[in-house]
This record gives sequence, structure tokens and C-alpha cells, in this order.
Amino acid sequence: MSLCAFAHPRSLSALWLAPLGGALVSAAATAPAAAQTIMPHRAAYEASLNEEADNGPVEDVAGRMVFEWQDVCEGWTIAQTYQLTLVYSGGNETDISSRYATYESRDGTSFTYDMQDRRNGVTESHGRGSAELDGSPGAGRASMRLPEAGELNLPPGTWFPTAHSLEILRRAEAGERIFTATLFDGSAEIPLTEITTVIGTEIPADPEAEDPLRTGPSWPVVLAHFDPATQDSEPLYEVSFVLFASGFVDHMVVNYGEFAIDLTAVASEPLPADCAED
Repeated sequence: MSLCAFAHPRSLSALWLAPLGGALVSAAATAPAAAQTIMPHRAAYEASLNEEADNGPVEDVAGRMVFEWQDVCEGWTIAQTYQLTLVYSGGNETDISSRYATYESRDGTSFTYDMQDRRNGVTESHGRGSAELDGSPGAGRASMRLPEAGELNLPPGTWFPTAHSLEILRRAEAGERIFTATLFDGSAEIPLTEITTVIGTEIPADPEAEDPLRTGPSWPVVLAHFDPATQDSEPLYEVSFVLFASGFVDHMVVNYGEFAIDLTAVASEPLPADCAED
């Protein structure tokens, strides 16, 4: 993943890029050090039930997520799809699938999104819209076209997913430990989320690492997602992972309280910038 989808897995939930995201870039002007190390990429993840969590009625999870984060020169695109099967006590199964696509300007002030969630083959939600901020972070306005037309004021200090993800990486490289932010990612159910990020101690680079996505230092990270409308002290869900300086995450745990899902990378590759030649 990129942090972008995995850090913000609202529809799975979610993934950096949260996807993760499951959920990773902001303007180079706001985070020059991080912008020099991030590496757009494509990755596939296998999903399974996290055996260490109290998983309540969920007995098994199987599925796959594919995440693609692309540098399109004037901005960044994220394309994320997943298919999950949840097996409950008694043998009942639920198939869940999601498609999430975004574009975010390189300066982190413009955002468009299209997302669709399906359960057992039936579309449950379809969101589409755009948003603008007066800075990154900043205040602004979102315009929703689906599921119904509407407008939403975005308060000062709002981030879009990619810029927020890159800010996490910038703060990790600077040695910071806690970061709280307001995120807009286009979710129809909870369009604005408060995210508290806790960053652990830097893990030195592995001198024998050959995969360019896994070179460089890394940091353990936990993201707790809250609904600001309820001011509930319990998070909607938590995402924990080790973040590489490239923006890549090779394993993450998404904990929904009632159950938790492991997402493990089974294939990955860096992607070159997709820029049209003059």
C-alpha cells in the first residue's frame, strides 16, 4: 500500500492509501524531505482473520485487496479494490467488495473521489464528488454528486488523504510521536474523521534489503479513527502497521473492535511517474 489507502480504509472498514486506506503524498513544498523518499507503487494483499484479537461472531476472513498509488506529475491517483468473505459462527457468510478511486493535486488542495461498496453482490453505497481547500491543511468546501447532491463546509485544518499520509511520514522522519488531524476522504457515512496518529521509534534500515520499497528506515504507526460528530472516546477502528520511508506497508492490522483483519502483501512493485511527454 501507500499509506494513503491503508491509513484510510473507510470502505473496508480501510486502507493509506489508508488503504491502509487502507492510506501518501502532499505538496513537496510542505514536506520536501518526505517527498524525496516516497515511491508510488502497486501492491496486492491477502486478507485473513487476526487470531490475536477477540473476534466475536466472526470465525474466518478471506479475500484480497489490490492497491495502486500513481504519480501523475500534477497530482496523485489512488485506485483500490478489495473482495472479502466474512464467515460467521453458524456458517453464514457475507461477501463484501469495494472500489475506491481518487485524484489529489500535488499541493494537497484539490480532491476528487469515486467509491462504491457492495454486499453479497448488491450495491450498498456509491459516493462521488470533489472538494477544495484554501491550503494543506486548510478550510474549504466539498461538493457531493452521489449518493445525492449536496455541499459540506470543511473546517480549518482539514486534510485530504494523500497529503495527510505524507504528513505522517514527514513527522515520522522528524522524530515526532503524536499527530491529530481532521480528514476528508469522501465517505458518505462519515465524511469527516478525526485521526490520532501515534508514531513509534524509528527502525533502522536493513542493509541487506533488496526490494526498493523496503529499503530505508521504517516506523511502527497506529491510526485511531474517530467520528467528530459523536465525540465518542472509543475509536471507530484502529489501523496499525510498520511504515517504510518509501510509503510502503507490507503488513497491517485493521481492528474494528468486534473483529480484526490482517492484510499481508503478497506482491508489490514500484511504479514510474505517469507523465505525458511535451
